[in-house]
Amino acid sequence: RLWPTTRTMYAKSIPVDGHLVVHHKYANGPVTHALTQRAIKHVVQTATPLDVDFVVKAGKACVYIGEAELVEDKTADIEARCKAARAYGRPFILLHQSAVTTDSFNQLQLKLSVKFRAPILPVRSSEAVAMQLKALAQDSDFKLARQPETFDRDLLASVQRLPGIGEKKALTLLEHFPSWVALVQASLNELQDVLGEGLADNVYHTLQRAE
Repeated sequence: RLWPTTRTMYAKSIPVDGHLVVHHKYANGPVTHALTQRAIKHVVQTATPLDVDFVVKAGKACVYIGEAELVEDKTADIEARCKAARAYGRPFILLHQSAVTTDSFNQLQLKLSVKFRAPILPVRSSEAVAMQLKALAQDSDFKLARQPETFDRDLLASVQRLPGIGEKKALTLLEHFPSWVALVQASLNELQDVLGEGLADNVYHTLQRAE
């Protein structure tokens, strides 16, 4: 196994000059080559193995789920890394999307976003992974124009991953259930009052399965 069972604390593994920290499995691979080509500062962590794929900056970790993992159904390893990323504070998941992985992508996208409350960013190449990591490091990700300041943007993005929920409905939900816990604990009747019967049923059962 490449993934350790204990979490490496961010403060002990990131250089002070702002490098990305990269799991050693990516050493000399397409992702690190893409990072180098784009002059994105990074360091491959070897002394103490990471339990996530990338640590971007303080409190922000990233998991990259590649095509091979989707095809081979590495669910246990994927969920272990997502759980570890969540412990850093702000988790992000890069999920490979291609014609080969369409079905797996759609199923895993919803499951992970609901279970780990993490935004899912689709990527199609190592170059796209590098650019997303750069955007995350610069805090240029998830600029939601109509997002109220009182709502956590990661929470809003997660709610939008629920079936049939776009930005407008997500905002409406968060007006009634202002936290993920409140949303998960909402009764079917409460959700129906906000969303209507059909949509509320889908959302309610999705949340119950994920939890």
